[in-house]
Amino acid sequence: MQAPPVLENEPQRLHRLQQLGTLDTGAEAILDAFTELAASITGMPIALITLVDQDRQWFKSAVGLPQGSQTPRAISFCGHAIAGEGLFEIEDARLDPRFADNPLVTGSPLVTHYAGAPLVMPGGERIGTLCVIGDRPGRLDERARQHLLKMAQNVVRVLLLRENERSLEQRLKVERALRESEARWHAITELLPQIIWSANAQGEEEEFNQRWLDFTGESASGRPGACMARVHGDDQENLRRVWAHHLKSGRPFEQEFRLWHHSGGFHWILARALPMRDDGGRIVRWIATLTDIQAQKQAQQDLIEANRQKDEFLAMLAHELRNPLAPVSTAAQLLQLSADDPQRVRRTSELIARQVRHMTELVNNLLDVSRVTRGLVRIGRERVDLRQVLHDALEQTRPQIEARHHHLEPPETPAPLTVIGDSVRLVQVLANLLGNAAKYTPEGGRLRVEMEPNGQQVRIRVSDNGSGIDAKLLPHVFDLFTQAERMPDRAQGGLGVGLALVRSLVELHGGTIEAHSDGPGTGSTFTVYLPLAEEAGNREPPLGGETPVAVSAPKDSSVPTPPSEIYAPAATQPPPLEPGILSQPPHPDQAEVKTRAGLAVMVVDDNADAADLMGIWLESQGHEVRVCLDPLEALAAAHAQPARVYVLDIGLPGMDGNTLARRLREDPRNRDATLIALTGYGQAQDILQSKEAGFDQHFVKPADPSRLAAVIDSLPRPGGS
Repeated sequence: MQAPPVLENEPQRLHRLQQLGTLDTGAEAILDAFTELAASITGMPIALITLVDQDRQWFKSAVGLPQGSQTPRAISFCGHAIAGEGLFEIEDARLDPRFADNPLVTGSPLVTHYAGAPLVMPGGERIGTLCVIGDRPGRLDERARQHLLKMAQNVVRVLLLRENERSLEQRLKVERALRESEARWHAITELLPQIIWSANAQGEEEEFNQRWLDFTGESASGRPGACMARVHGDDQENLRRVWAHHLKSGRPFEQEFRLWHHSGGFHWILARALPMRDDGGRIVRWIATLTDIQAQKQAQQDLIEANRQKDEFLAMLAHELRNPLAPVSTAAQLLQLSADDPQRVRRTSELIARQVRHMTELVNNLLDVSRVTRGLVRIGRERVDLRQVLHDALEQTRPQIEARHHHLEPPETPAPLTVIGDSVRLVQVLANLLGNAAKYTPEGGRLRVEMEPNGQQVRIRVSDNGSGIDAKLLPHVFDLFTQAERMPDRAQGGLGVGLALVRSLVELHGGTIEAHSDGPGTGSTFTVYLPLAEEAGNREPPLGGETPVAVSAPKDSSVPTPPSEIYAPAATQPPPLEPGILSQPPHPDQAEVKTRAGLAVMVVDDNADAADLMGIWLESQGHEVRVCLDPLEALAAAHAQPARVYVLDIGLPGMDGNTLARRLREDPRNRDATLIALTGYGQAQDILQSKEAGFDQHFVKPADPSRLAAVIDSLPRPGGS
């Protein structure tokens, strides 16, 4: 441990301290206000005004320690603080060799973080400090450091004022001191960015600084309850209860609530209040601060929203990857049983190729996002006729548009519209917009494309009369991984990366894109502006890779492992599988399976490849299978001829699988049927929802078809076989 140094002007310093006449005197409210305010501003549990004598440091004012107590100078932190210039701060005394074994560090009050501003008299004598102490490591920000230094200067002024008062008549001295101290108090409060207010011992507001008027736009002068009247209605009851408790207990107050802001909304506020006591320990006043923490709260909400979008994206990614994997897995099993059937082998191989192409497209989109996010996308630079771009985009999306029976109004483009750019990427832009329009418009909808000059630009509009965009989602529709709320019946799929890529590619061509919708059910319009070739020659679009494109990717790339489990069926159903894991019943011999009576099975999945292959597989196991691609079609078929087993996808168009399960259970003939969910949704809440809907089993794609068949084979046959 290192003892504090002795100052060069030590005799003069000690003489000035004695001359001041403050040592071993009682508490003073104005000095207590400085320590209370210092503790409130810094958030430190201990604040002191210390006077460093020859062999001791004595506490003139204290928060968190008894006023009037003292410690030996040899172990004092303040002895070091008065030896230097400016603020003396120790962030972690336990790690500082000068203080690590100091009794004040190893024992009570467990000094860890210390910051002290010296009290410098006009003659240069350093008589003590205004300091704050914490029991945790830390560092004051620059604003708090400056406030502490300024308050130390004002403490010196108050001490000098007290010294001068002794030469005047007692009454005049006291009155003058009160006026000057109040003036200084107001000067201090106006220096601070927070709202500073005071209340009497009963908690009734007395005065506010100028920051109150700046924040609320209204004066609180002469208006009791002005603060509470502007608190959010949902926060008032709790705030009154907590404030009353602290008034009664006399403990420091801290609470967060929403306060009306002059801009027309509520801001989150952190309120802190400390009691001021007289010589007898009675509370005579409360000093409080109100700090605007709206920015911090908004940042927290943004993080929560970003995390939610990440989770939604990962869930949808898992679903989108599982869907093509399911028929591939079934096809692999089927190929083992159909090696001698060339037609079935060819059909199965074509299905595998289709699903692989779909997965490749998903992976390519994700790789595109990665490249754009890192600013690595480069575009070609050639003269491109947008009429040909539109033609190629329409050719790409025509099967999708025709499959949904949409009516497309093509644009009238009598003259060439030429831009400088990359034709492949521009086709990607328009194909994405057309594909989205087709995807999110109910069957038989109307799509329209307009392309026309607009000054030195070309304007391209893609509009539809489809599902539209919610007003809350519209400002974020081009953000990465942004999608409407995920619903189980969302058969459109998608990862929420397409529009982010579109915006990035448009910007790489020196253009802009905007979206418009009047709300859900009103359709959407996306408008792209690109510079015409003549204008592009003077103001070339930036080359991809030179300037990173502003696409925000989630910071957390961790992928939660989705649960893969089959929950146990109800007691009235066939024997349960082992709970909590994918049960692995023994694979029955194929010949044995086919000798048993088959069951009536209905497979419902909007993925035709997956549904057909599952049907073929189950037929190969000896079952009578009906395949439906539409839930309404499945309901009608079940009404006409109920099945013994229903294998249902969850993500069905128009009616999700959970709703379909409930509708099936409403038919008394299906109450004893076995319902099996075969879906890409495998999170815990998905499994719980399917169980509540009436499913007996929940398989996550890609499930082993032999295990699914084994579950069905374990069910009782008609007539007890």
